[in-house]
Amino acid sequence: MKPEEFRKGRRLLGFSQNDLAKVFKVSSGRTIRKWESGERDIPGPAEVLMGFLVYGQPLPISPSRTFSLDREKGTYRANAAVPIPE
Repeated sequence: MKPEEFRKGRRLLGFSQNDLAKVFKVSSGRTIRKWESGERDIPGPAEVLMGFLVYGQPLPISPSRTFSLDREKGTYRANAAVPIPE
């Protein structure tokens, strides 16, 4: 998951960075800011949890760290950017 996709997901859910830090059990909103800016890699479990929160089910982590979900078919496709709704 790219940092901008993670940020869009957070905004779609209506969380501030500090609120999301509490949900993800990380030290502070500063950690979320670093993930969203690309200063730090987003940990795999955080990617999966964000996928669950946004799509209602966990998304797998591909080696390229990008993936997509076909909601109708209920399938995943690796190596494609996640289209998080605006």
